[in-house]
Amino acid sequence: MGYEIQISEVGPAEYPLMEVLRETIFGECGHHHLSSLADDLEGRTDIHAVMAHLEGNPVGFKIGYRDRPGVYYSKAGGVLKEYRRLGLANRMQEWQHSFARARGYRTVYFNSFNRFKVMIRFGLRSGFLPFGVQRREDLLAVQFALDLNAPGKSVVTESPLIAANAPGHEAAERVSGRRAVRHDDVAGLLAAVDEGFDFTGMRRTPTGVTYMLMELEERG
Repeated sequence: MGYEIQISEVGPAEYPLMEVLRETIFGECGHHHLSSLADDLEGRTDIHAVMAHLEGNPVGFKIGYRDRPGVYYSKAGGVLKEYRRLGLANRMQEWQHSFARARGYRTVYFNSFNRFKVMIRFGLRSGFLPFGVQRREDLLAVQFALDLNAPGKSVVTESPLIAANAPGHEAAERVSGRRAVRHDDVAGLLAAVDEGFDFTGMRRTPTGVTYMLMELEERG
């Protein structure tokens, strides 16, 4: 493309535009948010928001804030379909991580549902690893985390976000459309996602190995 997309930090005045971007990008997957971005950010600290613009028109965004001491939450982000594969997501993520490191954060994490395959792939390829699951009504939310001081390292800790241990075994498995993949086996997780598997839970073995449980939807 014969143009340059500019990325800049923005403030509350840009939240309405950012919200339009958020609804457009997430709407592609049939997801619509129940609260406004301004409501989501009310009372938050260390908010960091960036937007990508082409000739004044917003084409991407990323926003995060403090979750708890040492932990930064990447709330939302994305790029319009026509402008993906230009490195914009990586550039905006680098801005966010630099901001978080400069303020002493050690970990950054984000949540994703199975329908957001682009986000899951991007996170895994960026060094994030799944470390917990939460049930939100009828959907499963998976938490992905990155150690800001050692990208690509697991940050599984004694966090309230981590699911309780469950019995299991050490070997990865694939039986009747089900698969268990080690949480730090990035290639295995990416392969499963690319094959159409969805995350269904997680379990810990008695020796401390964490597996992400995945299932392939039966298709007629």
